[in-house]
Amino acid sequence: CAAALADVRRHAPDGALISCVELELLSLNATARAAAAVASAVKARSSRGLELLVANAGIMMPPTLLRSADGIEAQFATNHLGHFHLANLLMPQLREAGKAGGARVVAVSSLAHNFAPSQPPFNLAELNDESAYSSLRAYGWSKLANILWSRELTRREQSVCADAVHPGLVDGNILRYSMVPDWIARAAMSLIAWDVETAALTVMAPLVRTGADE
Repeated sequence: CAAALADVRRHAPDGALISCVELELLSLNATARAAAAVASAVKARSSRGLELLVANAGIMMPPTLLRSADGIEAQFATNHLGHFHLANLLMPQLREAGKAGGARVVAVSSLAHNFAPSQPPFNLAELNDESAYSSLRAYGWSKLANILWSRELTRREQSVCADAVHPGLVDGNILRYSMVPDWIARAAMSLIAWDVETAALTVMAPLVRTGADE
């Protein structure tokens, strides 16, 4: 958390008020504690509420079935359910910002949503079935959920806008479960993937569009 905070401060505008809250999306109870900490920080530091929430954390394609602390397949729990729970708990702060001028939730999805099975769209028993586990299909499920969540959030919340974006191939740590040796994966990613700073521009695109529209 300290390293992440230092990096954010290097890139933040002068005078920006920044807090760092540890977040564990593989536990709904831990996510609830983090949401309470975020809400407290927002209340202490801002009169406008929470203006932006980026649902960016994720894991991709562990070779064997992993489950969260709540017994749910780890990719779905981390990539979607934890973010969904966090945003719901922070909705009062988001609505407050929305009424004051604008609030937005950006879910980092993926074109891999196409790998989710079409029928049925969500089947928890199959998702948690070790004998039927497919890492790519489970990842696709989580990314499809990001998109459906964003659409429904925009429909339900008049003062909060939501977007789902595909950031492209990013040279981060998303391939840590790859079967390819780490040094090969890193070398390939450095050649064909966007660096994190460039990929972040895609995530921020909805904010730029909003400013242009206004």
